[in-house]
Amino acid sequence: MKKFALYFLIVGLTLMSYPAQAVLSAAEEFYLDNGLQVVVIPNHKAPIIKHIVLYKAGRIDEPQGKGGIAHLLEHLMFRGTHKFKDGEFNRLIEQNGGESNAGTGHDYTYYHQFISLDRLELAMYLEADRMTGLSFDEKTFAKEREVVYQERQERLNNSPARDFWEQVNELFWQGDLHGKPIGGTAEEIKNITRQDILDFYQKFYTPDNAILILSGDIDTETARQLAQKYYGKISPRRIVGETEASKQSPLGNRHQKYNVSVERDDLKFGRLAVLYRLPRYPSDNPLLYANIILADYLGGSVTSPLYKKLRLEERLSSSQAASFDFLSRGDSTFSFYAQMNQKQNNQKIRRIFFKTLEETKHKFTDQALQQVKKRLLSGLIYDNDNPATAAEIVVAWLGSGYTLADIKNYEDKINRVTRLQVKQALEELQKTNPFWAEALPMTEENH
Repeated sequence: MKKFALYFLIVGLTLMSYPAQAVLSAAEEFYLDNGLQVVVIPNHKAPIIKHIVLYKAGRIDEPQGKGGIAHLLEHLMFRGTHKFKDGEFNRLIEQNGGESNAGTGHDYTYYHQFISLDRLELAMYLEADRMTGLSFDEKTFAKEREVVYQERQERLNNSPARDFWEQVNELFWQGDLHGKPIGGTAEEIKNITRQDILDFYQKFYTPDNAILILSGDIDTETARQLAQKYYGKISPRRIVGETEASKQSPLGNRHQKYNVSVERDDLKFGRLAVLYRLPRYPSDNPLLYANIILADYLGGSVTSPLYKKLRLEERLSSSQAASFDFLSRGDSTFSFYAQMNQKQNNQKIRRIFFKTLEETKHKFTDQALQQVKKRLLSGLIYDNDNPATAAEIVVAWLGSGYTLADIKNYEDKINRVTRLQVKQALEELQKTNPFWAEALPMTEENH
């Protein structure tokens, strides 16, 4: 199953953060009577289609102490239904030339197939079936839980400092479930019961809590007919009462200062992250787009000041990036990340980052603003021919609580950002206490 990278691996956030408005300008949406939202993204250049069912339920919807339910359920969704045996789902999709996978995040879980248009109805039939017909016994559950448990242990053992980043993530989010590991801790996984999975499935895997996304060689009317045929007869199960996500503080204590620095013997190169917790900006707030531009200016390209200073001039880092992650049902995060060339570079890198922030007040000109806008928007044109990319963009935005209209308006919102708004975003950032964390290679004398 596809796994989402840990929050701190921020380099890969660019694709999801900068949607291609041009790709989605022709997209349409409608709702079935049972509450299922359907998004259609026409692309008639090839007879293929990306078929996705997204459930608005992820890590943050799990009960406290039961981390890993959403991810384990993702695995079990491939283990059979009342109609199909264990493994039949993937076998049928692959036998018909398609690909199938799934992903669990903090805010949502989604299941997707990439398949030829003449096999779309097969994918819809199978996906609709497991929306209501999931079936697994205690033996199957125990076996899959052990698979997930071993997966987690292997990831921690094979990835230097992954457990450190988990500790930092939890401290940064101050108890909010966005700071918990998506797959749960080892102890939590062991404590999940079969009934926990069934309860989560019954509560959240319902058409009125789901989004069907069809991206490729299809028109809206055909999509409507097929969605009604395969999903329209499924009865909704209204979510009643508070979810764990609704109990979380949306803002948290953004002005509490925490710093973490540890030495580890499983690191070859040190890592440094400087993080700011910002509010969740609504789509009509210019600061949302101003922060996107600010992050790209600081560290989003080979022309950015952080790249020039850290990589080219001082040769302090082997990789670095700045990112603004707003695709979340919780707070936003403005992040800077660097991999150090040498252990003693950590303080130098941190000083350069903060100095660069201060210098940006004076060096960020109207010309620089236009260059960033051009880079952000022109780079998206290559997504026009890719229905899979367009569908993933919709997943990231709609799964985080934004709308299709927000995606379509993105280009205009970026173009409207002024230099003064970027300066305001920078000032707001500097009013928020930074959280910095570093993992350093163990020195020989400390072994």
